[in-house]
Amino acid sequence: MPQPARETEGRPLLPWRALGTGAGVLGGEGLAGILHPALDEALAAADVIVPLVIAIVLLAAILCGSTQTCERVFRLLRWIANRPEPAAPETLLAGTRRRITNAGPDNEPPVT
Repeated sequence: MPQPARETEGRPLLPWRALGTGAGVLGGEGLAGILHPALDEALAAADVIVPLVIAIVLLAAILCGSTQTCERVFRLLRWIANRPEPAAPETLLAGTRRRITNAGPDNEPPVT
């Protein structure tokens, strides 16, 4: 029976299979580049262009988007970074709101 991955400081250690899969993917890209030089250039360009396009789209959504879009983008970024969501702000119950006025305790205007 396989052993589960151990955790270090809250993050699980990757099993060796994930390392082998990553090496296989990168090795496949390298092999395709060796076999055909034009494909090597296309893959190298894609390695740079795709992350830049994603970063530009996220930046545009943050700067030009609505409040709801910004919240969703930051939630997506926290999810990608594997970080927990911040605690929600405390909300006031409907019956506990107090009206702030300039009047004193006896409903008289304050003395100046």
